[in-house]
Amino acid sequence: MTIIAKRSLIGLLLISIVCFPISAWTTLSVSLSTITFEFGTRPANTWLTPQTTVVRNDGDVAEDLKAKLSQFITADSANTWALSSTANGADSIRAKWSTSESGPWTDLSAYDSDFTIDTNVAVNDSVTFWFQIQTPKTTTAYDPYSATLTITATLH
Repeated sequence: MTIIAKRSLIGLLLISIVCFPISAWTTLSVSLSTITFEFGTRPANTWLTPQTTVVRNDGDVAEDLKAKLSQFITADSANTWALSSTANGADSIRAKWSTSESGPWTDLSAYDSDFTIDTNVAVNDSVTFWFQIQTPKTTTAYDPYSATLTITATLH
């Protein structure tokens, strides 16, 4: 299931959920407490307030949770932001995630690359997922940018 929302000002982050049934007897499924992170219009070169969602295993087996982030892009696809794990820059952001508001935080080093949120999440257990971005130092376009964060459950 993909959840789609209207794009708004800089930093709308859509979350989609991908679930794969393993057999007729096994169901992999997650539910999210928040499906859209909206950062709104923010100044350049700023760490934005972390956004959070609770990812709950509502399947019937233990699951490993992975995620990946698509590239931030304008609605007309004319402009993108690069991703750096060490420093923001011109049209370049940093993005990091954690399972605790106080950290430790893990920088994302590449778009469209799986990262593990948690493993062996028991049925009906949940994991709190925190996400934060640092805006570019400068940007070519002041249009709204958006990206999609995909969370995937796999059999542990």
